[in-house]
Amino acid sequence: MKTKLSLLIFIILAFLLFSCDSSGGGGSGGQASSVRFIVNTPTYRSEAEYVFNQIQQTVFFDSFGSAYDLNLPNVPLINSLKDRVRAGGTLNLNDWDQLITLFRNDIFNLADYDRAIVAMNNAARIAEQHAYRFVRYNRRWGFFLPPEFNIHISLYGPGGSYNPFTAEMSVRVRDNNIPTLLDVILHEAVHIGIEQNIIMRYNVSQNMKERIVDHFTVHLFDDILPNYRLQSMGDPSIDVIFREPDVFDHLPTRVRDYLRDGQAGLDYSEAVNIARAQATVSTPTPLEGLWINRANWAFAFAFQGNGFSRVMDGSPELSGTFTLSSGNINFSDQWGRNWSQPYTLSGGQLVIDMPSGSVNVPPLFGTFTRQ
Repeated sequence: MKTKLSLLIFIILAFLLFSCDSSGGGGSGGQASSVRFIVNTPTYRSEAEYVFNQIQQTVFFDSFGSAYDLNLPNVPLINSLKDRVRAGGTLNLNDWDQLITLFRNDIFNLADYDRAIVAMNNAARIAEQHAYRFVRYNRRWGFFLPPEFNIHISLYGPGGSYNPFTAEMSVRVRDNNIPTLLDVILHEAVHIGIEQNIIMRYNVSQNMKERIVDHFTVHLFDDILPNYRLQSMGDPSIDVIFREPDVFDHLPTRVRDYLRDGQAGLDYSEAVNIARAQATVSTPTPLEGLWINRANWAFAFAFQGNGFSRVMDGSPELSGTFTLSSGNINFSDQWGRNWSQPYTLSGGQLVIDMPSGSVNVPPLFGTFTRQ
């Protein structure tokens, strides 16, 4: 009798445990998740390395103006390195040695991170409780879901950044506010999850990528991120696909179809018309026509006569006149700024290089195909 009673009690307990583990859904109660969010203790080397990488992306951040609230130590060495990158220069091993010495001797103090480490770990535990919501999309279309995300705490950089191949993210700590940190952690996790199967696969522009990530984050976590807001820098043209209730179950194909059907709604004729209107000489040059960046269709040049228009992230944002001389395109824009960029033209491909000197205009460069 005791054996049967013990067996019955065991079965009941096992049933209750199984029911608790397998229950859940989209609410804040949720299911348990096997995904870990590991918070790494910062070191002077990790902070120096992160800042070094951010300096190398100075031109990228400059091109978005104030959209990225980039924070770097305001010291002569870092400011001079940023200026060199803006001028088309590169960083070297000597720069790295100076930077790491600066962080080790003058900047880094682990005590500055004490409260941030506690807050980040609290936010990471909440993220783990809700990471099961990614599983649906991992199974449906390959949302990348690693066994663990590694979080690097920083006092510098933009709000967050990520590496889609190693599932690492760097999160800038501002006020040790757990809900704010949770916003960034889950936002970066979505970036990592969709980067390879959507963003890289279809050459999605930076602004459109941010808009997709924002929509995905709100869709999955609106109940635990009540203050999450879509970023102003995001490209709202993609919003149309999110009107369909099943879009997230088919996100890669919906993004693909949107980009294929009309180049994401871009009307390049506007850029051509602007270039034509800017021209003071109508005689065509060898660059006559529309040129679209091979790596990202949201970047383009239109040349008409001696007029030009430049498309950045899907919109004409710069125009004026140009001349050609000794392998250089000499630009003069509507604001009176002048700069030159080396170029080579071969068949239907135009390669425009970085400016050779210091310029006060975010440069657009790369390989462009004539349309």
